[in-house]
Amino acid sequence: MAGQRAAGVTVGWTSLEGFRLLTPHATDMPAASLQMQLTPARLRELWRKAGVHLYVDSDDVIHAGRGWLGLHTVVGGPRQVRLPFRARITDVFSGETLADGATSVELRLPPRSTTLLRVTRESAKSRKADGLQP
Repeated sequence: MAGQRAAGVTVGWTSLEGFRLLTPHATDMPAASLQMQLTPARLRELWRKAGVHLYVDSDDVIHAGRGWLGLHTVVGGPRQVRLPFRARITDVFSGETLADGATSVELRLPPRSTTLLRVTRESAKSRKADGLQP
């Protein structure tokens, strides 16, 4: 109809490759209800389409950066945490090395818990010495 605009979600971001814009199909929902559509599952879908690295496929809260990865879960259960690089992954609370030279780790998390991991990125030099890189 003339004069009506459909509400939708547009995501824009910049990177070293330049600016990208993602505009999913417009919806017939009023603009006031837009925030109600941004569930964790919808955000993951948008981030996946945008090329953002997703550490987990659950609704858990993740804080990652500078060699640390914190994960808070309400429901608990098994999780596969994926990294965008090879690393040694250590549980900060127990001191246990959970994986070494890995891009993912399997965890079993209790409900209503927070896990703190130390993520030590594997250097290109060590990958070459281990035969992982030419």
